[in-house]
Amino acid sequence: MTNHPHSELIVLEDIGKEFGGLSVLADVSLTLVPGEIVGLVGENGAGKSTLLNILSGVFPPSHGRIRVGGRLVDIPNYRAANELGLFRVYQDVALVESRTVEENLLLGWERRLGRLGVIDQRRRREYSVRALARLGLPESLSGRLVSDLSISVKQTLSFAKVLATIDLLEVEHPVIFLDEPTTSLDKHGEATFLRVVRELAETQSASIVFVSHLLEEILDITSRVLVLKDGRLVAEEQTSGLTEDDLHRLMVGRVRSDRYYREDLQSAYPGTPGAEPVRSGATVSGLRIDPGAPEVEFSVAPGEVLGLAGLEGSGKNEIGSILAGVVKSRHRLSLDEKTVRYDSVRTAVESGIVYLPQDRASAGVFPEKDLEFNLIIGSVHDRYSRPSGILRGRLAKQSSRRLLGDFGVRAVGIEQPISELSGGNQQKVLIARWLHREPRLVILDSPTQGVDTGSRESIYEAVRAAAGRGAAVILISDDLSELIGLSDRLLVIKNRGVVADIRTPPQAKPQEDEVVAHMF
Repeated sequence: MTNHPHSELIVLEDIGKEFGGLSVLADVSLTLVPGEIVGLVGENGAGKSTLLNILSGVFPPSHGRIRVGGRLVDIPNYRAANELGLFRVYQDVALVESRTVEENLLLGWERRLGRLGVIDQRRRREYSVRALARLGLPESLSGRLVSDLSISVKQTLSFAKVLATIDLLEVEHPVIFLDEPTTSLDKHGEATFLRVVRELAETQSASIVFVSHLLEEILDITSRVLVLKDGRLVAEEQTSGLTEDDLHRLMVGRVRSDRYYREDLQSAYPGTPGAEPVRSGATVSGLRIDPGAPEVEFSVAPGEVLGLAGLEGSGKNEIGSILAGVVKSRHRLSLDEKTVRYDSVRTAVESGIVYLPQDRASAGVFPEKDLEFNLIIGSVHDRYSRPSGILRGRLAKQSSRRLLGDFGVRAVGIEQPISELSGGNQQKVLIARWLHREPRLVILDSPTQGVDTGSRESIYEAVRAAAGRGAAVILISDDLSELIGLSDRLLVIKNRGVVADIRTPPQAKPQEDEVVAHMF
């Protein structure tokens, strides 16, 4: 830990928050010191986001006190938080798609970049380029529109925005809150991100709060771990000596099961490379991710979970969006030996194909709507409407309440806005929306992104249940341990084509490095 004349950068005293009489955070007290990376963990709904929202000026605490640099402060908004030296990288990317990277990085601070309302373009470019360079991103990215970039690059830019603002405001010892900052990054991007986090702690005596559901990541980068449960700080431990099972137990109150991925429910898929083709289930042929790319062909048997592995840009995510009807393609898809013709997401759904997209915030949830709407919207046209077009309201409410319970969504009720739920609970709503249709082909892109270790178990159970009902499942993920644990078979995607087909039976799972070797 770096020595610093002030032993405490920020002190919280009995912080609490209530919404409508419901306590979501109760009497949280903690101290953050310079040069330290602190892990903040807990199940979805434990209060992590609420605590970060208070510290970044989204809303005030209901009670308690906050001291920054020894001074009692209020934090009315995010700009005030920045001026106090407090910064946040959000879980969901918050960038203006229609503007360039350079414009986004210091958006809102233009008055600091010029005089009399005229922005010093050269100065802004310098701050932008410096921030990008620290994260291993090229200078040429500065002038590109955000809308043209991948979700992984956008998430990296959220950190670049914080770095540029710290630079502009000349904050000597910043406090940085990282909320699930690596969920959309590939292995290379994650390694670069974590390197910069360590550098900030070591060279700038930054105090960093790192929120992540990836327990291995927490153990690797932090020196101390804070555990929230039901809005209360229930444990504070030095990271040294802790294991993933220890953290799981502290978070959910039980030891993580040896059957975490429920390999005991894994179907015995008989197919191997070179064997007879599958005669039922889903068969894909003639799929090209880009013009000139190799053809992608594969089959997924009923009850099989097929994992797609690959680096950022390999093409694995595009395969999912093409098969779901999001992206137009001339591929051929057969379900149970019958060719399926569809030209949109809606017609794909009507054909028995459902898709959970990688980007939950922009392509999944309807944030202004309640849980009932978000749960039934995928089936209104064929399950919850009368021939006259009138909504079958009672059935919609009954189904929505049942789905909340079946999928373990933590919510007050179906009337609650989905925007009030944690990211993980929003993800479970999306999974419930699609799996309750009992589809024939399920495509899941990053289904546990931003989901805590306890809730992951319920999602894994749901995936196994869908396969158990005879659905063909395609699982796309950057989490190799998850892919290997859940899949019957893995396809490795590289340079927009399939380069390896790896069996992953329950008793002979490959090692991660065996899969990674095909990715480079």
